[in-house]
Amino acid sequence: MQHGQAQSEEEDPQRHLSPEGKAQIKRTAIALKKMSVSFDLIISSPKARTRESAEIVADTLSYSLNEIEITDTLNPNSSPEDFIDYLAGFKDRESLYCRSFAVPA
Repeated sequence: MQHGQAQSEEEDPQRHLSPEGKAQIKRTAIALKKMSVSFDLIISSPKARTRESAEIVADTLSYSLNEIEITDTLNPNSSPEDFIDYLAGFKDRESLYCRSFAVPA
């Protein structure tokens, strides 16, 4: 799933989630919880909107916010290969949540 709707760059240069974006992610997180989805690891880019999205999912699914992995390999200018190499360090995990995307390990 993609991060929630962000504020415009004019409103907020760091582009945090808008109130609607927070509500979107919360609804999705609640749906994941109702489906008994859980994650061994949550990974996010350092961008505000993706971090906030990951934190909402983590909080809703009782995942420790302190254990969210933040990586620059999820920035728009990073290559897919960089992220794949990063993921290789988590071979022991079965289910990952990455920058608002669920990815099987």
